[in-house]
Amino acid sequence: MSPSPVILEIALPVPLLTNFDFLVNDVALDITMLEHRIGSRVLVPFGQQKKVGILLSVKTETDIELNKLKAIIDFLDEKPFISKEILKLALWSAKYYHHAIGEVMQQCLPVLVRQALSETELRDCIVEQENFWQLTELGNKTQSEDLKRAKRQSELLDFFKTHQQGFFQSQLKSQEISGWQAAIKKLEQAGLIHKQLKTINQNELVDTFKQISEKNVNKELLLKLNDEQQLALEQVLEKKNGFHPFLLYGITGSGKTEVYLQLIQSVLVNQKQALILVPEINLTPQLFERFEKRFNVPIATLHSSLNHKQRFKNWLLAAEGKAKIVIGTRSAIFTPMPDLGLIILDEEHDSSYKQQEGFRYHARDIAMIRANFLSIPVLLGTATPSFETLENVRQKKYQCLRLTKRAGNAIAPKISLMDVRNKQIEHGISYQLKARIEEELSQNNQIIIFQNRRGFAPITYCHQCGWMAQCPSCDAKLTTHQKGNYMLCHHCETRFPIPVNCLSCNSDQIEKLGAGTERIEQTLLNLFPDVEIFRIDRDTTRGKDQFHQLMMKVKDGHRQILVGTQMLSKGHHFPNVTLVVILDIDQGLFSTDFRAMEKMAQLIVQVAGRAGRGEKPGQVVLQTHQPEHPFYEHILSHGYEYFSQQAMEDRQQMQLPPYGYLALLRCDAKSESINLEFLNQCLAIAQQLLSNQTQESIQIIGPVPAPMQRKAGRFRSQVLVQCDHRQLLQQFIGQWLEHFPKNHRVKWSIDIDPQDMA
Repeated sequence: MSPSPVILEIALPVPLLTNFDFLVNDVALDITMLEHRIGSRVLVPFGQQKKVGILLSVKTETDIELNKLKAIIDFLDEKPFISKEILKLALWSAKYYHHAIGEVMQQCLPVLVRQALSETELRDCIVEQENFWQLTELGNKTQSEDLKRAKRQSELLDFFKTHQQGFFQSQLKSQEISGWQAAIKKLEQAGLIHKQLKTINQNELVDTFKQISEKNVNKELLLKLNDEQQLALEQVLEKKNGFHPFLLYGITGSGKTEVYLQLIQSVLVNQKQALILVPEINLTPQLFERFEKRFNVPIATLHSSLNHKQRFKNWLLAAEGKAKIVIGTRSAIFTPMPDLGLIILDEEHDSSYKQQEGFRYHARDIAMIRANFLSIPVLLGTATPSFETLENVRQKKYQCLRLTKRAGNAIAPKISLMDVRNKQIEHGISYQLKARIEEELSQNNQIIIFQNRRGFAPITYCHQCGWMAQCPSCDAKLTTHQKGNYMLCHHCETRFPIPVNCLSCNSDQIEKLGAGTERIEQTLLNLFPDVEIFRIDRDTTRGKDQFHQLMMKVKDGHRQILVGTQMLSKGHHFPNVTLVVILDIDQGLFSTDFRAMEKMAQLIVQVAGRAGRGEKPGQVVLQTHQPEHPFYEHILSHGYEYFSQQAMEDRQQMQLPPYGYLALLRCDAKSESINLEFLNQCLAIAQQLLSNQTQESIQIIGPVPAPMQRKAGRFRSQVLVQCDHRQLLQQFIGQWLEHFPKNHRVKWSIDIDPQDMA
């Protein structure tokens, strides 16, 4: 009797809700040996290509005829690159979001690891050289007292004697020894230390950090917490040995970050790792800098601004347990960390935590599942909790920790409406506002002008015939970017030159309507020619370190005006800002998105939080044409918590999240008729399933065109599925997808818990 074949179940990076079976040619590998390789990368034949997949399981049976199975080409790893914990998390995510497991696995791996490179080749990719200093024989004999007239050199010599193994440049920089650059040159010239270019050994770096951190994980003294901060810290520490979700509900400027830091210190002391998620790339360097000043441990960052080699190096440091703190954006939630002891999500309400393309996961929800799997606490921090989080607090699933006082002597800013009806406005700036700005500038203060629209003008039109600059591929107007002399579609990124004459009637009466950040910047430069003005949006912060450099200028300066988009609203500390202005605030009042009011309230509170964070009191002004709208009464007179209670009552009546559950079926094709044909077939299947199971609590709405029906030359349609029970919705979606018609002319996706209905 021939032995049973050994079959490998492999996840491949293809958009199919199935895995693939392959055979093993190497008879020396038995099932036990192969099972130890679950989670490793495997190179396999796939059609005319070779693909890198992930080994999910080893089995002896398959539904496919054995003579039709192909054998793998090779194992790429000796040890699995995906740990059992991350594999479990990925499998849960694929099932919950009804997404192809192979594509989910891709999310768990850096780009370099997705390629057909051996582990040796991968490690060779990240070999770096750096300046390295060691004591010379003369340096060992010299006493620091001999250099007492040169204090910095004396301190540095003592430091080298304490750590005889020597130092790489990055290590010295991270220790923040004051004036080390000048002092080290003097020590070199005196022959007390020797410099060489040396390959960085990550183990040496980590060992040095370990020697220092064993004495003290902190570089600086802890700040004294106020009573509320101390209570929050103690309550989390009491439950550090189990899954406990916490909401740190603190007003802007209440010192949430200091609570994070002291919690992380406790984690480090217990030889554990901490994962901190932030919503935006631009917040990562700022947080890294603050953490680096505080802790004597290796810290890794993970975000899309890193190149492939940097990202793999940092990912590897985390995966091997060497990076004790990892700071990253949403995809960092899948980073392997063998000693993970705490997860923190800063600004948990932020919609950036939801992936809007491909694998549409929500990092906040994945964080909860991961913390549950590992039995560790997870802390959500924000001044404006999402309605989902508030409902979890109400149901006592999350414990709420309140911070109601601003740190130090800072006073919460006063928020007021500026009624601009029938008032003269120059490109977004009313004359009332101009006077307020002048008053603040006369006192040497800084001002933030917030406009959540970049570019110069959102509409370009012909005054003579009415022609408008429209994107030929999208249902969208082209935004003029004056500085680069182009018009841009902000949806498909297609560029066009700004026309001198109308493309319809050849008139030269081309006008630009509305104001983006670029036009407001120009208006302010005209109104205040002697004032330093900075524009902070995607167009001015694309280059490496541009955002950080702008932030340093702002922190060091006075009498400045900052003009920017949402990236200004999140987490930044501007002690000299006394006035914050939000332009075009009314646009959220008339949105068809049921979350629009929630996002608008969060934006107001978050932007307002940038004012009055220092010793000077702050003010917030909302320019509006709708001053009597009840929304403003709720948020201004009673605050975010009162507003959220009222808004959530409306949601409950309509059984919308967090009281109901949604899934959005999106599809796009070359014509609307192709979409409708496909979606009507899907609806017929759904109705059959619902009639068989009498699932009355499931409602299906559509098909309807997407809010932007045409994008990048393709027509978009959608169907919304609404249900009172999460489990019932999941069961229905799973059954529905099994029967979906095959149609290669349509691209479709399912979005579980959609945040953006467009």
